[in-house]
Amino acid sequence: MSDKIQEMSEIEKKSVNSPRKNKRKAGVFNIILFILLALFSLVLIVLLFWSLVASLTDGDFYELENVKYGFPIKYFTVDNYISAYQNLKVTLSTKNGNTEVYTMQLLLNSFIYSVGSAGLITFVTCTVAYLTSKYPFKPSKIIYNVVLVVMIVPIVGELPSMVQMLTRIGLYDNLLGMFLMRASFTNMYFLVFYAYFKGVPWSYGESAFIDGAGHLKVYLKIVLPLAKSIFLTVFLLNFIVFWNEYQIPMVLLPSMPTIALGVYMVRMSFDSELAYTPAKIAAGMLVCIPVMIIFGIFNKRLMGNLSTGGLKG
Repeated sequence: MSDKIQEMSEIEKKSVNSPRKNKRKAGVFNIILFILLALFSLVLIVLLFWSLVASLTDGDFYELENVKYGFPIKYFTVDNYISAYQNLKVTLSTKNGNTEVYTMQLLLNSFIYSVGSAGLITFVTCTVAYLTSKYPFKPSKIIYNVVLVVMIVPIVGELPSMVQMLTRIGLYDNLLGMFLMRASFTNMYFLVFYAYFKGVPWSYGESAFIDGAGHLKVYLKIVLPLAKSIFLTVFLLNFIVFWNEYQIPMVLLPSMPTIALGVYMVRMSFDSELAYTPAKIAAGMLVCIPVMIIFGIFNKRLMGNLSTGGLKG
């Protein structure tokens, strides 16, 4: 009898101590996670701060004295940004000779390319995810697997075949051809849309079908409004990616250079007005300004949409 009482008391002690151990483990894990996140954030802040300070530093001082004296305030100047805006350019070889495309046109080209590509690929990705998640026909599984394979294949490796295909159909160096190629490659956000549509009750669609709505009307009038928050978030994330991209438009649309290509050309140049390091950094920071403005405007919406989903939108 005494042995049973001892066993019961030991079990009670273990049951009391186990939550304390779990809390201790959770506390240690949280501390480690906080330290790692703090270090990661610190590295990003230092890199951003250094880039900003270097872009505002006089070029002669930066090249000669920065190792000894750091970055004193008296050497700060915005001339690097003015020089970057005035001299950032891409030279195109045409039948009539060389043509120079400057900052404003580069920004406009980037905006057209980024908005068009982001909007089209977001819409296509959303549509494919909706069809494969809500329509249980046999090919949907095949389409799902094909999309996953396409996501794995790097688009840069397919550029030669894209150039050949667009040339044969007469759409090489054409904005429409560029958009078609971008839309043919879905990205990882397909899984975001797919998981979201899997969690949306299909009663919305069934009610609309009973009222006589067709499949297209259900998608455009019900499904897309429900997913508008996630749609906007994915669109913004795609926009940022395409804004910083230069390889694909450089190959598929050489007559329409982007601002990212202009910065790349500056980084590789050693005989231009932007050959010194602070001017190159200022050119890179200049490209970031539109993205920072967009991120600042949509920051709260961007951070909340993927976690809350679209039913609240």
